[in-house]
Amino acid sequence: MRLVLFILLFVAFCFSKPLVVYTGVYSVRGDKDLGKIDTFVPMFYEIFAKWQNNSALPFDIMFETDAEATKHLASDPISMAILLTRNDFEVEHFKNIGVTKTVANLGFSVLFYQTRKSENGSVNTILASVPLNSYMTNEKKLTTDNLEAERPQMIKILAKELIQNRFKQRVSKISIEEMKVKISCTETSCFAENYKKLGLEDGQSISISLPDGSDDVFLNAKDGSLIGEEPTLSMLKKNGQSEGVSCNLRGYSEDTWQVVSVDITSKKASKLFAKEPIKAQFAQWYSDFLSGAGKAVLPPISGVEWSQNSMGHTEMVLARADGEIQTFSMAPARYKVSLGISGVGSGVVEKNQVNEIWAYKIWLTRKWNNRKEEEVEYTTSKKVVVASQEVHEVDIFRDLLHVSSKKFAEKGE
Repeated sequence: MRLVLFILLFVAFCFSKPLVVYTGVYSVRGDKDLGKIDTFVPMFYEIFAKWQNNSALPFDIMFETDAEATKHLASDPISMAILLTRNDFEVEHFKNIGVTKTVANLGFSVLFYQTRKSENGSVNTILASVPLNSYMTNEKKLTTDNLEAERPQMIKILAKELIQNRFKQRVSKISIEEMKVKISCTETSCFAENYKKLGLEDGQSISISLPDGSDDVFLNAKDGSLIGEEPTLSMLKKNGQSEGVSCNLRGYSEDTWQVVSVDITSKKASKLFAKEPIKAQFAQWYSDFLSGAGKAVLPPISGVEWSQNSMGHTEMVLARADGEIQTFSMAPARYKVSLGISGVGSGVVEKNQVNEIWAYKIWLTRKWNNRKEEEVEYTTSKKVVVASQEVHEVDIFRDLLHVSSKKFAEKGE
């Protein structure tokens, strides 16, 4: 059976597209606001299985349930996981106009990663991510009913739109290259030749074909030496010269961007958004739109509990739908973005006995690395029926922030 699996994977390596192992849906451990993530598992499985059958992606998908026994035979393929980052639901009542409104906001980051060796054991190293976020509103006749039942339907619509449409459009930017790695050995050590030129990183695996199957060795990027199981290293030393296979992302910029903080410096804005998770939403919206503008964007640190390891990488502990806990790590982004809301304002700009035209403004700030902070103003307007229409300013400013986040991200450097 082991030989058959090896032959199948060898054929796939030679004639098929690169392989990605889909490992499932995760959430940040302990974040109860995200709710149950198992509702997304069958939905995403169905979408990916259909794409795989139709060869609709730039890589082949292997589901982890099929891959556990064969992962080490496939040159440690890049894995893909979906991280749930936002799952917000609000109900608002407008008594003057007899309307109840529900607002749902959903966010994901699709993570591409490899499992690498570190001083503390294996770690899932994030190579790239595709942030996705969207929100929708529903309005109905004023009611006092508990509308929590509407949440699953709204979230399902958002989830399908994000994965089926937005993710599929963006994933075409990511290509995976499987490369041959020459290995030379002395009596005491083995080394990967030209590992820097190949773009291999610390702890990355190299799959070696052996007479009885295949095994992995791992790179020590300090000097290019290899670590692994003693029988494997002994076989390599005996051969003197060998060849292995590793894989990396290509066509995906190393100039990574990441939102590291969001601050609200305006007292009026702080009061307006006091009951809203607006800072985390702003970070997610901006990341999503920045990715859509063609940047390589890592998941935002703002709004999530992160820690820093001895190598200066940020880490987070994620929980899968089945309860399994895993640690994910990512190197610091090249461009660290700090966002801010520095002001909000509103006022009547035109009126008559029936209607008033109100203008709403929001001021956003941004800086990255050591660049000077910039501030940009965005404006919208709304017609209000005098004495009869009820206006919730927080809704108007939330909509304005969402639209402005896109313009702000697309504004460029």
